[in-house]
Amino acid sequence: MTQSPIPKSVDWVLARRFVLFCSVFLVGFFLVGLLFHPMWVPIFVGMFISYLLLPWVDRFGKNGAQRVCGILGFLLLFYTAVTLLAIWGLPELYTELFSLTRRIPAVYHTLLTKWVPWVQSFLISSGFFSPKEINTFFLEWKEALQLVDRAQQALTTLWRTVPNVLGTVLNLCLIPLVSFFLLQHYHRIQDQLRQYIPDDLRGPLRIFGTRVDQTIRSVLRGQVTVAFLVTLCYLIGFSLIGLPSALTIGLIAGSCRLIPYLDVVVGGVLGLLVILSDFHSISQVVSLLVVFIVVQSLDGMLITPRIIGERIGLHPMIVILSILSFAQWFGFWGVLLAIPSIALLKVLWVSAAPFYWASAFFVRREK
Repeated sequence: MTQSPIPKSVDWVLARRFVLFCSVFLVGFFLVGLLFHPMWVPIFVGMFISYLLLPWVDRFGKNGAQRVCGILGFLLLFYTAVTLLAIWGLPELYTELFSLTRRIPAVYHTLLTKWVPWVQSFLISSGFFSPKEINTFFLEWKEALQLVDRAQQALTTLWRTVPNVLGTVLNLCLIPLVSFFLLQHYHRIQDQLRQYIPDDLRGPLRIFGTRVDQTIRSVLRGQVTVAFLVTLCYLIGFSLIGLPSALTIGLIAGSCRLIPYLDVVVGGVLGLLVILSDFHSISQVVSLLVVFIVVQSLDGMLITPRIIGERIGLHPMIVILSILSFAQWFGFWGVLLAIPSIALLKVLWVSAAPFYWASAFFVRREK
């Protein structure tokens, strides 16, 4: 990453005002978020959809009937595509997942008859555990069979209650209204908020906002593009090794790539589940492992560096550590927001670094 030029002089009063203004804004945003916490999910989804569609809607103008028609048209296309995808994909996905859960008894039988004796013999001969401890451990594992029926019942119940859950949690009727309101009044809201920004801070905030917007859009476009290419790789690889349910597992694993490295966990578990349910030889596991190694190598050395690395400059190790840390702190949402958050932190660093280089502390150390 090329360093920004070191400014000869810095208006430190302006810099402190900028930091103070941003801090107050973030606190206010957090308090408003707490106030609307019960409606946070539909508002967030509506804001996200509006953010995606805004560049296309702006082509119809900032105000007037043309903009309204553009908003309605894009929202109609967007929600129609989502609905058709749900109608086409969810039943098939549910059927495949239910079929996978029915393979669990066969997987358990394979583990019990072919793998457990070998592992048991190895552990006893190596002296890690006594025969009594091994028998106690594997006897407890037999209770896992009872969980199979419960899992199938849970999937059936979930499928029956999905419409109610989505209607309650996401408020599907509210999301398009929020999207329409934000798209229609975006520039008016922007102008009203600008009135509260001091004149001397408008320039720096505009530059900072532009950097943030470019970073977020780069992350979104990059993640979607990477997930699409990785999905194609998985579909080709799973088909070549003759993996059962290759289409479903490939689509699920590739879609999980929107959250970095989750595709390996989900795809690996599903792939092993299918293989162990009809196990013939160790070559099946080796073939699956080779597919993941090849796809991850292509992703790490070619796809991600070209698509995301060149845009936002995040090293893969930073990505991995960020995802693990955010997952520990914030759970699922932390995993989902890790990459955008780290990218925004990088924007903050790039924006703040010139001030550090021009500070008396840095200059004195140079001398």
